[in-house]
Amino acid sequence: EERNAIYNSTRHIYAFAEESATINKSVAKATDAAPSLGEKPLIVLSAGARQYPGFTKGQAKRFSERTNEFVAGLTDLSENSKLVVAKDSAHYIQFDRPGLVVHAIHKVVDAARDGGRV
Repeated sequence: EERNAIYNSTRHIYAFAEESATINKSVAKATDAAPSLGEKPLIVLSAGARQYPGFTKGQAKRFSERTNEFVAGLTDLSENSKLVVAKDSAHYIQFDRPGLVVHAIHKVVDAARDGGRV
């Protein structure tokens, strides 16, 4: 119920539309400017059930494709990284799948302590 209120709020929809309009610039800036993490462990969590209120199917598809490219590119920041897609989660993974977030944090901490892989 709380999640639906967030997704359907006018402020969220306007922010989402603004983000989609500037996604190409944002992706380029983030990936070009980001320093390498070397072997530091990194787990990238991605929503698998994204919602696009107010978007046409075509707009939602294009935005989703760009988002997937960006998220996959984040794993390139570390040589010790993993992409985890929360298939049944929308944007707010911490609400939809808090256990997954906690598990990812534990895996990163353990890998950092032990020098292992994520």
